[in-house]
Amino acid sequence: MGYRSEVALLLYTSDSKREPLLDLWVRANIVDVFRADEELREYFEWKGEKDNELYRLIDGGIVIQFKSIKWYESYPIVKFVDGIIEQFIETFLNDPVTTEAYEFMRIGESYEDTEERAGGDTQGFLRLERSIEIDV
Repeated sequence: MGYRSEVALLLYTSDSKREPLLDLWVRANIVDVFRADEELREYFEWKGEKDNELYRLIDGGIVIQFKSIKWYESYPIVKFVDGIIEQFIETFLNDPVTTEAYEFMRIGESYEDTEERAGGDTQGFLRLERSIEIDV
């Protein structure tokens, strides 16, 4: 089965007047790109990641979340998500009065294997919680 991670990325704005701009950016740089990229689509179909949801549009932004995914730098989906973050930073976060923000978190199977990144006008929507699961 391999080493698995849980991953979440939020892109959002706190200014309702800028929601249409962010929505257009999300559709052009995420939704349309994913739909057009056969390698990304095949990755999900081939891996059978039925519990993974690529994206969910929310008021003022988008949520990208993977519940159980192999997260290696060479994988297409990792390059895709890292590219989204880079493009988002270049497009929105270089503006000194930006209301846009991103929050990224990855939790690996090992206790100390966590990764967090954030930028912009963050609201702290992502948080890490550990729990005990009992399979008896």
